Amino acid sequence: MDSDSSRGSMTRLITLAFFCFTAITLSILACTVAPDANAYPLLVLFSQLLAPVPLALCGLSNSDSFESMDGELPFMQIFAWFLTGALMSMALCVPFAMLHEDAVNGSQLAYMLASQAIMYGTMVVAARYHKATENSY
Repeated sequence: MDSDSSRGSMTRLITLAFFCFTAITLSILACTVAPDANAYPLLVLFSQLLAPVPLALCGLSNSDSFESMDGELPFMQIFAWFLTGALMSMALCVPFAMLHEDAVNGSQLAYMLASQAIMYGTMVVAARYHKATENSY
């Protein structure tokens, strides 16, 4: 039974790594589809990779509750959630701003949005799997 659960978790880990790799590949391909081959789409990749950093620095990655014992939220927790939300919003809004300023074209925008959808989908599935495995012990 233990080997089946470790095999299932290894399969899930490999699948999540594949989707993460696909998202990174799409971000790199977004740089090459333009006639001038600019590197502006990589800004979105950096914001995707930096999004979980505030939560990790504040030690909130394994936190289940949003409130402390006295019912108030600590300042660092609020600040970490704010920075994470700002980075995730930036990753969604920056491609449209770059399209508006003609820094990228429509096909690059499509690649960037597909990359974001895959990356954030992978993060959500990984977080749910991590929470499910924590609750099973």
